[in-house]
Amino acid sequence: MEDLRQVPFLDEEHTTCVGMTIATTEVELVHQVLKKNVDLLAWTTSDIPGVSLDIITHKLLVYKEMCPVAQKKPKLLPHKC
Repeated sequence: MEDLRQVPFLDEEHTTCVGMTIATTEVELVHQVLKKNVDLLAWTTSDIPGVSLDIITHKLLVYKEMCPVAQKKPKLLPHKC
């Protein structure tokens, strides 16, 4: 996974994360698109009244007693021409 850096978007409270390798000109292009569509973004649940928390909440069902296990990588077939 690529390393990220935080970049101020609207102010110091509202930031976006971009990859360390992205060019400054590309970051500016992304910010222009985001600023143009800022009315579509939600920073908190209070920004989207009327939408149930059951829909917008992400929950992971994990057992606290279990230890993480690294799975074996599958053997992939070579490309067939």
